[in-house]
Amino acid sequence: MANHPTLGEGARATISDPAVSVFVSAATMWEISIKRALGKLEGLVLLTADRRIHRYGVKILGV
Repeated sequence: MANHPTLGEGARATISDPAVSVFVSAATMWEISIKRALGKLEGLVLLTADRRIHRYGVKILGV
């Protein structure tokens, strides 16, 4: 995730730092699902996002 081309250097350094916890809101996954259902995102986006969240140890915040 830290290698995404649209990330700035500060965000890249923060996300890459193992001492920093990265969080994502459960509502984000919900929004991805809605946009996918509306045809605004490719079909595998939610699955890919979910796998990345678990792979990189991102913590999910409740709604």
